[in-house]
This record gives sequence, structure tokens and C-alpha cells, in this order.
Amino acid sequence: MRAGKENKKKQEYLYVTNMQQAKLVLRELFDDQTEETLNEGILLWLKSMEDSEAYKLYLNIPEILEEGNYSITDFLEAKMDFPGISSKQILKTVGLAMLLMFLLSECWRLFGKRFYGNPEGDWPNFEIPMTMKVAITLMPLEEFQVELAASMLNIVGKPYYDRLLEQITIFDKPVTPKQRWAFENDPILKKHLQLVMWFTLMRIFLDAIYFYTEKDNGVNP
Repeated sequence: MRAGKENKKKQEYLYVTNMQQAKLVLRELFDDQTEETLNEGILLWLKSMEDSEAYKLYLNIPEILEEGNYSITDFLEAKMDFPGISSKQILKTVGLAMLLMFLLSECWRLFGKRFYGNPEGDWPNFEIPMTMKVAITLMPLEEFQVELAASMLNIVGKPYYDRLLEQITIFDKPVTPKQRWAFENDPILKKHLQLVMWFTLMRIFLDAIYFYTEKDNGVNP
């Protein structure tokens, strides 16, 4: 009974629970999003933080990785010290951004550009690279999503988030163009709406790519 309850609790945060759902999410995601636009969301996320430490450090990541002294794991585990970085959480945040960028870039290379503007295309036959299989072991899915959610809430604030949840209930029923316009042009919600929408995309993207990478056996057409 206890094991059953634990499994049920574990499923509560998952939007993707089968291969068909995973493929549908990935098709739809890349229908109107490119690697560049999705990675711009990472920059928006880091720039929206109260201080600019994570953003500035992230911009220097190519040089840091090229030097070969640190890896994504080092950042996620905050094992190093950087001048001007005030907390270990900043390092972990940059590690999350690096991991997310890698997963988005690999997905774009493997199938994203195939589905861009063409979500009904045939699913390509490819083998999941070992680098992706290793990447998803660096951060458990649930912890990844919790970290992103906490960061979003810290940026937008609880009053904003509560207002968003209140206003978004209109989408539980057919929405008129006037209602959609009012939602998208709400003077308060507009401030963070682009960021929240990106976080939402990343939430379901992580569900899909973790599931696909873990379950794919190399023979899924």
C-alpha cells in the first residue's frame, strides 16, 4: 500500500506518461520554436533575476568550458568558487541553465529542425546520443522542475503568480478573442507573461525529453 501511494505521488507532477504524449509535446514545441528562441528564454530567465550574477557568469560559460577546468556537474554541485559569486545557488542555477541549453540544442539537432513549421512530419529514426542519456542523470527530473518553479516564483512574486492563476481560469472553457486579448494585455500580467510562458514550455519539455530519453530503445519510428 505504501509503495502504491509513493508511486501515485511520483506521477502527480508528470504531464507525460507515455511515448505518444512525449512525441506530441516535442512535435508541438518545435512547430513554432527554434533552438535560438528557446535559448533566448534562458537569457530572459537569468536576466530577470534580482541580481545579475547568474546572467554574467552564464555569458562566460563558453570560455569556462573551453578551458576545460569545470563541467556541468561541477556547477550543479557547486564545487567551485568564482570571484564575485555570492552564493552556491547561483552556481547551481547556471548549471541548470547549461543543462537545459544542452538538452534544447541536442533536441533541435536531432529532430527539432525537422518539425519546425512541420509538426506532422514523420518521426525521424535516430539513436539517442550517450551524451543525452548521461545528461538526464545529472539532475533528477522532479528536482529540475522544482528548481525552475522556485526560481520563477522568486522572480515574479507570489501576488503576481496568484493573479496569473486567477486570470488563467478563463482557459478552462472556450475563450473569446476579447477574453484572450484582455488576458495578454493585462497591465500587471504583461510584465512577466513572456517569462512565465517560457517556464511553462520548459516544464512540459523536460517531462517529454526525460521520458523519451529514458524509454526509447532505439527502434521507435
